[in-house]
Amino acid sequence: MDCRTPRILFFAAAMLPLDPGMGRAAVNNSVSGPVIALPPFLVEHSAHGRPWRYAQMPGFEILARCSDSAARDYSLSYYRLQQMLEVVLPPRFQVKLDVPRVLIFYDEGLLPATAQELFAEMDRKRATEGLPDPPPVAEPGRYEILRDPGLSDTDERTTFVSVPAEGGRPDPEFGSPGAPASRSRAPGFNSNPLTFTTSYAAYLVGNRTPPLPSWFVSGFLGLYPQMKFNGDTITLGPTVWGSEFETRRIKRERSKGDPMKITLLPMPEFLAGRAITEEPRDAVRIQLWFAQAELFIRWALEEHEDARHAAFWKFLDRSCTESVTEAMFRECFGAGFYEISDKLMLFVPTAISRTTTWRFAGTMQAPPLELRNATGGEIARIKGESERLEAGYVRVRSPERGAYLNLGRRTLRHAYDLGDRDPRLLASLGLLECDAGNEAGAREFLELAVQGGVIRPRAYVELARLYFNAARARPAGAEGNFSADQAAAILAPLAAGRRQAPPLPETYELIADVWAHCATPPPPDEIVTLEEGMKFFPEQAKLRQHLAELQAKPVRSDPGR
Repeated sequence: MDCRTPRILFFAAAMLPLDPGMGRAAVNNSVSGPVIALPPFLVEHSAHGRPWRYAQMPGFEILARCSDSAARDYSLSYYRLQQMLEVVLPPRFQVKLDVPRVLIFYDEGLLPATAQELFAEMDRKRATEGLPDPPPVAEPGRYEILRDPGLSDTDERTTFVSVPAEGGRPDPEFGSPGAPASRSRAPGFNSNPLTFTTSYAAYLVGNRTPPLPSWFVSGFLGLYPQMKFNGDTITLGPTVWGSEFETRRIKRERSKGDPMKITLLPMPEFLAGRAITEEPRDAVRIQLWFAQAELFIRWALEEHEDARHAAFWKFLDRSCTESVTEAMFRECFGAGFYEISDKLMLFVPTAISRTTTWRFAGTMQAPPLELRNATGGEIARIKGESERLEAGYVRVRSPERGAYLNLGRRTLRHAYDLGDRDPRLLASLGLLECDAGNEAGAREFLELAVQGGVIRPRAYVELARLYFNAARARPAGAEGNFSADQAAAILAPLAAGRRQAPPLPETYELIADVWAHCATPPPPDEIVTLEEGMKFFPEQAKLRQHLAELQAKPVRSDPGR
């Protein structure tokens, strides 16, 4: 097993025992109680050693404090893996983010000694006691990157990766700001094949809107850990049906030509997910449902069955927004429930005995990636935003959240005080103050960010929420309702933010809340907007209730002023 794998940092600064049930560090302080360990890249202020480097590639921003060659290799590996993943998970079935995702790479050799000790202790704990998160190395010669560290918001995602130590020496390939980087390979860079973790795949399918059906999410996440990514191919080895004993039985019956006894849930029951939602819960039926979910996807995506692939993706697309009926199912597959169930039963012997291989059909193009010295504003914006996200991660694990917010505030304000007015920086400042409960400070920054046309859906929602709270405190319409001007002021940022991805349920809930506080019912186009929200978030009971009430609201002559 290669021990020089990239590590995904949750947080690390002080080394003390780990709680295996929580997967986090527990740090004791005899004077003031618990102390939260801070990510090492947040507490690093040295102007010596490697400078921070910056680059962009489609959909991503990169901030790196490691060799350029390592940053480039990891970044391009990430991009290449994204392209490969689309072979088995087309982009339209993944979460869509208009805000560029952030990758932060840090030379492990520059980490504080306490952070390195913490990593060593985590590895020992995993080996002896077992932690919820698997070690980054899955098997010899293969390691995983980009394990979810919890650094995400409703509309963005940041991943921090410490790369194998390179001695912490200043790298001679760094030139003056803006100078192109050399193409030399980083000493000690591990060139083993990389793959995404299951938690990353879960993020992609679990946050997609409209939501994917439960059978697909469960089946895909069951198959994904079994997939091997290598070059331009993905392979999926034979599966185990039920148990090793059951699998051997089916193989034996097949070899003898005996009738094979294979049980499946009826297709309507399987697609509706009743095995996992209805009481009483039956462990056997639940296990069968998960196995059948994997089987259905595997059958649908069988290699060289392009027509079947197209039918399956069409069915999945429609299943996200329509009720699944046999007529709709037949329109997609050209066969009904029972016919496809028979095909699945006949496919089980193939699934337990044959490896499936998918190949990337096109030409895999690496995007240009020119690293340069990061500006002070870029460093402050990305680091400050990461500190804000760390506060969200810590919030559910410790009361010491304020330390992170204060760090983020100082980092972001430093750039602001030096004159940086990047709308993305302003949005981060506004969202940080929202998280801290400082509505007045949040409004100032969010208004500037929105005026600058920032790409940040949550910024628009939070600004509208601040306007809503102000209007509710002092309604200017008749009978305690919002005036038309108040309603328009709240709805304007919501309309702008709704044009950005991902859609947010809070957007539609606020739209409904605004009209619930108006004397007049919403116009037809607003009802259409709320119906769109129900399509994206069918489980939002509050939104469903508001929509029903607004559709029944009688028209009044009072315009609400």
